[in-house]
Amino acid sequence: MVPLPTFEVEFKSFNTSFEDWVTTAHIGICDAYRQQGRLLCERIISGPLGSAGKRGIATPPETRKQGQAAVKRDIYRAVFPIKAKGFRNLKLRRRISDAVAALSYEALQTMARAGVFGQGLVGAQVQPFQPSMHESQRRSRGRVHDNKGNYKFATPNTDALAQYVKKKQGNVGQAKGGWVESLIRLGGHTAAWIAKHARAGAFEDRLKPGATEVGFTMINRSAWASGGDEDRIIQQAMAYREGRIREDIETMMSGTWTGRKRLEQVRQLALR
Repeated sequence: MVPLPTFEVEFKSFNTSFEDWVTTAHIGICDAYRQQGRLLCERIISGPLGSAGKRGIATPPETRKQGQAAVKRDIYRAVFPIKAKGFRNLKLRRRISDAVAALSYEALQTMARAGVFGQGLVGAQVQPFQPSMHESQRRSRGRVHDNKGNYKFATPNTDALAQYVKKKQGNVGQAKGGWVESLIRLGGHTAAWIAKHARAGAFEDRLKPGATEVGFTMINRSAWASGGDEDRIIQQAMAYREGRIREDIETMMSGTWTGRKRLEQVRQLALR
């Protein structure tokens, strides 16, 4: 298996707003990294919640249901499931049904080329289902290009195809899961369907007294992290957090800040 490329985030490069926040909050640098790092990680995973109740830009998918639907759509774009159901011509329906039951690929291929299943399957190869039918058509982001109804592959093995869809849907959440180890180590938590993919990432902890270079590294090793969209998501998350940090500084300086309890909780995390 070829190792996947790794994408890393170095929080130490955040910006001067973080340093101003540390000074104003009168908090130790390690505690500060943990609190702001957790908030940044949460933002990268989930994104902002808009007024319509939908998430903004973040590590995909927006929801597990959305991700599972996308997986199913992509697989069925790549492979057409041949069924007799839906044909009104009873004679033709019986002919297709018999060929499917007997797994007569040659007969089904002849029907496909004759246009029995529509023009989109005239050039399709009718074969026993294999995962490669789907995998060979995935693009850099793992998605299948919209074939506009023109298929490369078709199969009567509909049960095997459905089982494959279910198996691949179990991988939904890996992209977000690549940040979970970091989130947990920084004191946060997330939904179970994301947390189960925590092995898709890693966390390098340098938030300890006496460390030569205080800081940490969040590492996402999921397939998504090599696709080219992570920079945009992380930059927007950091820009959002910078804005909130500046707001916190203004609130603290006004004397109305009530975040001391949370800061104490972060201090306790640093002692674990």
